[in-house]
Amino acid sequence: MTYDYRAHFGEVTLTQDLMSRRDERRWRLTPAPASGEHHDIVLYLGCNVLRTSHMVQTVTAIFDRLDLDYVAVGGPSYCCGIVHHTQGDVEAARGMSQGTIRLFERFSPREVVMWCPSCIYFYDEVQQLALPFPFRQAAEFLVEYLPALRFTREVSQRVALHYHVQNDSRRREGAAGRTLLEAVASSLTELFAPSIHRERISGMLESYDFVGERAMQYFRRRLDQANRDADFALAYVKEHARTPEQQQQVLAALEFKCSVLWAMCDALQHAYVDPGEIPPGAFAPGG
Repeated sequence: MTYDYRAHFGEVTLTQDLMSRRDERRWRLTPAPASGEHHDIVLYLGCNVLRTSHMVQTVTAIFDRLDLDYVAVGGPSYCCGIVHHTQGDVEAARGMSQGTIRLFERFSPREVVMWCPSCIYFYDEVQQLALPFPFRQAAEFLVEYLPALRFTREVSQRVALHYHVQNDSRRREGAAGRTLLEAVASSLTELFAPSIHRERISGMLESYDFVGERAMQYFRRRLDQANRDADFALAYVKEHARTPEQQQQVLAALEFKCSVLWAMCDALQHAYVDPGEIPPGAFAPGG
């Protein structure tokens, strides 16, 4: 008996329809026009994640918050072919893989970010296809944007991180996922931020004539936001850092962020105070 692909993908589509409304979806299920539509990033969702489309809503919300030029695609039209491959339809699977790559190319992306671990495994390890653009897993991609991410809402959940270790790529993806979770701990520096920001605002306005209220808007917003971020981070690490090893990781993350902030202060001191060597292309007061 042949495998019922219609039933398989029909179930995926049905579950998606039960989990989300069409007007809520920020992802595309149909192929793009043959030409004329460009996006810097293709966020490749795969098929199976549509069964849990709240996860898609989360990752697209993060991409929206980062103000990225992206298109999210998934569903049967963009199937990687792994379902067919596991059923022995090897040639059909390879044809689907190559067809999906051609659909990506229509967007002329500079990068493809893959959400589905099965898809990235299938392209990378089974098919071993040479993609015409860089690609990486979503956790790796988001680690690059950690400085721009702010935690604005507390979600009290215990997290288990599952990842694979059979090669460098899978280990790298797992490490990226861990980095994202540890980043919550590094935001504990926000515990001290409000008082620091108050002193910074008054000091900069008093001491530097090139600094105005417009430049201080970020710090004024942080007076309230920092408290929320810190409360979230503190509750998170108290709930989840249960072993001595985990608690040391929290301290290490906090110490690393403090070291980065200290290095920034040293660089500003060197450039603008003593010896006053402003790097080429950097801001120059009165310049």
